[in-house]
Amino acid sequence: MREEMREERNINQEGRDQRLTEQELAARDETILNYLRQGWTNQQIAEVLHIRPEQLRRIIYRRLFVTYDVHTRAELVETVPLEQEEERDLAEYWTASYDFSYQECRIATLLYQGLNRREIAEELCVAESTVRNHLHRVYQKLGACHRARALYVLDSAVKSLQQKI
Repeated sequence: MREEMREERNINQEGRDQRLTEQELAARDETILNYLRQGWTNQQIAEVLHIRPEQLRRIIYRRLFVTYDVHTRAELVETVPLEQEEERDLAEYWTASYDFSYQECRIATLLYQGLNRREIAEELCVAESTVRNHLHRVYQKLGACHRARALYVLDSAVKSLQQKI
């Protein structure tokens, strides 16, 4: 009994002391979502991620349900793949239509989501000057001379894609 309590205490302390960056949290959330899509139980996921099942439940209910605005695991599993599939379709469409490189496509997607240059740089863990250079090429490929025009062209492409679907 004492050993179980000690082990639980160590796990709790590790959980309290562990600080994750936003990118690490997003990666962990994506991993959890993938396991949920495959039908894994909380116990199985918790074991693989080396966390307590209670901690996993908190992640699912407090973070994932709120992030994706759902109320059940079934909704979460149904909703999330659709969003990601739409984003993939959009990326493929932009790449084919505008000859974007992979990085230009990522930057165009973040631009379309409303992030500014500094926020894009933070999200992708690159220098702001790198983002500026990629944005310049994105603008050129879109035939836009500034951000507002680029957003208009990207939005038109999204509406066009939605009509095809």
